[in-house]
Order: sequence, then structure tokens, then C-alpha cells
Amino acid sequence: MRFSDLNPVIILVLGACTGALGAALFFPVAVPLPDGWGDIIGSTLGVIGAFFVARAGFRMEEKSRRSNEVRPLISQLKVLSVGIQALLDALEKSTQVYAELAALHQSIMTPENQALFAEVRTKEATQVLLNEPTRRLALRADELLAPIRSKACNDVDHSALYRVSLLLPQAVEACRIIETQFVNYLTPSEILWLPRLIESLERAEEMDADCSEIVYEMADYSGFRPPEAIERIDFTLVTAPKVTSWQLEHHRTEVSDLIERLKS
Repeated sequence: MRFSDLNPVIILVLGACTGALGAALFFPVAVPLPDGWGDIIGSTLGVIGAFFVARAGFRMEEKSRRSNEVRPLISQLKVLSVGIQALLDALEKSTQVYAELAALHQSIMTPENQALFAEVRTKEATQVLLNEPTRRLALRADELLAPIRSKACNDVDHSALYRVSLLLPQAVEACRIIETQFVNYLTPSEILWLPRLIESLERAEEMDADCSEIVYEMADYSGFRPPEAIERIDFTLVTAPKVTSWQLEHHRTEVSDLIERLKS
């Protein structure tokens, strides 16, 4: 049994003793008290009271010391949390747009259109693009690419993508600092969880870089420089962001729980 489990019993005993002593002192006729017992009981209560005051002071001092020790760890966890939240916010805004871009890309990259784009690229390489027939081909290609170019330019939150590109490396660095400097404050399960979080963040960095590269490429589409089909575009723009979002949502909850545990 822990000492804290005895607190209710101690309170009851102290209450009974205090009541008996008070009755004996203030109502001596009702409760006769032998000579010397008043001093003994009073001294005992004083010692017990001093013990509880000292114990409370020690607990407060220990809590203050631990709070000062874990404050840098909590700061790193907050950096980590901000990075994860920034990516989740960006993914929430971008996931639907990414899926629409992937669908547009597939609808445009038909065999017929790819043949047209290849012909324009060939003529561009041979520097005959200024000929009127080939210019009409390029304008036709540009007309086909206009919807995907417009969506990549106007519908994607490029500021959010840029913010994520800055915050994600900071989140990974915060994880590595926690792993090397504050591991003593983590439970065994948290120690095992941290490498998985780092791995998820590094994969999220790669996913963010891949998506950004494709989006910026689409925003620069031109009929005079028509693109080739992008391999695995469904996985890059649709599947990977969804999986990353689910993983990071789970990790964000774990980070919040860890912060609350350290604050308590």
C-alpha cells in the first residue's frame, strides 16, 4: 500500500484526536483528561502537522524542479506539434485538389493527345515550331493543358506548401533533439514510438517534395513545351497524401498526450 493511500485514515485519526482533545480542553467536565495527556496529545498533533507541512513543501519543490527540467522538452514537443499540424492543415486543403489534378492529368494524357504532345516536342527540338502548321499544333496542345495549368496555379495553396517545407525539417530536428537529450523523461513505449515518428516525418517530407514538384510542373505546363505522362501520379497525388495524413493525425494525438503527461 502506498503512503498516499493512508491519507483518509490519517485524516480520520487526526480528526478524532483533535475532537477528543478539544472536548477535553474546553469541556473538562464532560471529558475528563488525565494530567499530562493534554501536552502529549498536543505535541503529537504538532509533530504530525509539521510532518504534513514539510511533506507538502517537498512535493511542491519537487514538482517545481521537474517542471523546470521538462520545460525544454515541452518546447521541442510544441515545435514538433506545430510542424505536424501545419502539414495536416495543408493536406486538408490540398488533398481534394491533388485528386482533381491527378484525374485531369489522366483525362488529358490520352494516347491521341500524347501523340500530339510528342509531335510538338519533336518539332520544337528541330526548331520548326514557328511554322504555321506546327504553331497550330502547339496552340491546340496549350488549349488541352490550360485546365490543369489553371488548377495547379489557382487552386493549390502554395503558401501552405512553402510553410510546410520550412516546418517539417524543424519537426524532424525536434524529434532528434528529444531522442538524444531527453530520452530519460520518456516511458519505454514512448522511446519505441519516437523512431517511428521520425520515419513518418521523413516520409512526409518526401511526399511533400514529390507533390510540390508535380504541382509546380503542372503550373508551368505549356503547349509549346508539352509534358510527358507522369508515372504513378495516382499514388503520388492521391494515395500518399491520404496515408500520410492518417499517420500524422495519429502521431499528433500521441504528441499531445505526451505534453499533457509532462505537464501533470
